[in-house]
Amino acid sequence: HGGGTSPIVFENLVIIGNDQEAKSSLIAVDRKTGRTAWEIERKDGGVENKGSYSTPMVYQPEGEPPQIIFTSRSSGITSVDPKAGKVVWEVRDALPGRCVSSPILAGGLIVATCGTSEEGQQVTAVRPPAKGAEAKIAYTVTKSPPYIPTPIVKDDLLFLWGDRGRLVCLRAATGEQVWKERLEAEFCGSPIRVGDKLYCVSRKGEAFVIAAGDKYALLGRNPLGELSYATPAVAGGVLYFRTL
Repeated sequence: HGGGTSPIVFENLVIIGNDQEAKSSLIAVDRKTGRTAWEIERKDGGVENKGSYSTPMVYQPEGEPPQIIFTSRSSGITSVDPKAGKVVWEVRDALPGRCVSSPILAGGLIVATCGTSEEGQQVTAVRPPAKGAEAKIAYTVTKSPPYIPTPIVKDDLLFLWGDRGRLVCLRAATGEQVWKERLEAEFCGSPIRVGDKLYCVSRKGEAFVIAAGDKYALLGRNPLGELSYATPAVAGGVLYFRTL
């Protein structure tokens, strides 16, 4: 597919996870000049491990400097110090499939997903290390995980919105299942949360609205009239949907 990850901006840096089948690295460039600030060599993905399309996340540990979180099959879940350009911690073999969705913070854990083809394979929740400790896997979920859509959290609830319409609500801190349902639709875009509602658009262009609570409730199913593979956006109290 070529490059699929999005860059992020952190202070004066543009940061890119360049995990490919061939030569791979994590790169930060000065946002004004484009000059390389740092580059970290990565284990090549290879044809078996493939590339990663996951967008990195900024993680702010309490009382510690910020970190950038990257995910890939070949290197697992990696934390990098964006000031020094050095790996802080890494949990290898955390993700057995190709990474497309982005990592998120939920219940004090870093949650990432992976998959293969059009099927989700595993959700992995990692507990970041306290001082003097190591980062460890807190739990994994292999039933109905998303592949392309990024999970989303509200309070102590973690919502997994599957590519083929499987919805699962978990306790973010433990992975305990709260409820599961299925929509008769397929998804490429990720859900977003506005207040106590989740919004996600199907490939056929229907905007679904789900209650972001501990009981399943379908609040709306709105046809946009065209196909859509995109994630909704919010600005100035307005919802924006991109269609074909």
